[in-house]
Amino acid sequence: MSRARTSSQLANRSSDRFAIIAFLYREEQRFGDAERLNDRVIALDSNDPGPYVRKALDYLRRDGDTAGARAIVRSAAQHIDSMALITAAVTNYDLATWDALGMLDEPYQRALLTLRPEAFGGDTAWFGLAIGYTYRARGDSIRFHAYYDTAFATASAKVQERPNDYRSLGVTSWVLAGRGQRSQAYAAMDRARASRGVQSPRWGEIQARLSVFAGDYDRALGALEQRHWGPGLTIPWLCADPFWDPLRSDPRFQRLVQDKCRSSSRPR
Repeated sequence: MSRARTSSQLANRSSDRFAIIAFLYREEQRFGDAERLNDRVIALDSNDPGPYVRKALDYLRRDGDTAGARAIVRSAAQHIDSMALITAAVTNYDLATWDALGMLDEPYQRALLTLRPEAFGGDTAWFGLAIGYTYRARGDSIRFHAYYDTAFATASAKVQERPNDYRSLGVTSWVLAGRGQRSQAYAAMDRARASRGVQSPRWGEIQARLSVFAGDYDRALGALEQRHWGPGLTIPWLCADPFWDPLRSDPRFQRLVQDKCRSSSRPR
């Protein structure tokens, strides 16, 4: 075995180890430690889009710093294919589509809409959900519903075959919420939660977001007030993410953030 090959294998193992530890730091909201490890991963392989995306995610969750997160992605695009970065942002399991939009500026969001199902491993339900949400966030309700209908058709067929497929149940719940079918959406998500068999630390955030999606703002605020959000949601990201705009004028939301939103960088 050549020295170059041995060195490459050792670098890959180190990179994987650092990425795992950075993930664990992020789960504990030790963002400074996670960022330092992501920088070490980047130093080992500057052509991998993953650590740049994860570093941008840390900026969103730590500070609600969309400008800083987007600067990381733009800087990485100087030596990594921009579509690889966009794909990594929207298909990374650490992120949801709202996280991806927080770190992708206007040109990159338009490019995201050109992705095909192949970018999502051929999963048309996941593809429809991500592209549909992006259109919704950009104010295009017609395409939003069209892509969500596609996602629903695929996910519903899978649920018919495998009634306890939690991912497909989750997709159907989001589509039903987007249609305003609240009780059906909540029931589908409860089934997804039960079928997974493991209590997700992000359940509180999922419950709150699903309620916002369904236009059920009182229920969403109740979920947020429990503060069982898990590591994916922080006060700075709560402040910066436009997803929560329907709640901002409510005194309950304002008490929740305690005026900390004034310094957050809101995406456009």
